[in-house]
Amino acid sequence: MEQQIDSLQQKIEELTDLVEENQRMVKFMYRRVQLATYFAAVKWIALIVITLGSLYFIQPYLETMMKFYTTFGGASAEPVDQLGGIDAGGILNLLKNF
Repeated sequence: MEQQIDSLQQKIEELTDLVEENQRMVKFMYRRVQLATYFAAVKWIALIVITLGSLYFIQPYLETMMKFYTTFGGASAEPVDQLGGIDAGGILNLLKNF
């Protein structure tokens, strides 16, 4: 009987060690998932900020191109305003608002 108790005690210790190791691995995996989530969020925020920032810095060049277009094909060239049924003035207004 004493031998069975010792055998059970040894098995309980082995199970305890396995459970502790499993717990360490689960905590490690949980931390990795949290870090991956945070880094993914930071990546998307950085992409959005970079995109909006680049639009902010490109805006003067776009305005210069739009001014060139309006002086080149603006009110003086009426047929240019209607290209295949597309309202070029509406497109310009859309670009100005953008």
